[in-house]
Amino acid sequence: MPISAQVWTLPDEKLAYCTHSSIGEIIRAARKMDMPMLGNVDQYDDTRFNRMQMKLVSSELLMLASTQSGDGLDAVEELLALVELVKERPHRYLVFVGD
Repeated sequence: MPISAQVWTLPDEKLAYCTHSSIGEIIRAARKMDMPMLGNVDQYDDTRFNRMQMKLVSSELLMLASTQSGDGLDAVEELLALVELVKERPHRYLVFVGD
């Protein structure tokens, strides 16, 4: 199963998700660009980002958007929508679920 992204809230309720097939490519591109947040997403386990980290995650996604096209750009846009959900309220997390 490919990597996916979800928005969780306490107590571990899933609010939204993205299962775009290009998320793995986005993470690999972030790793190649030495991005400190998305470049360290574990493709085999869960990686959780809190609301305070969304500014950095959002910034990295915007940088990645300029390097993507087609499906990759669609995946970035879906992830940015999840980031906005996390930013709306405390106790929300952006979680990348590895395979």
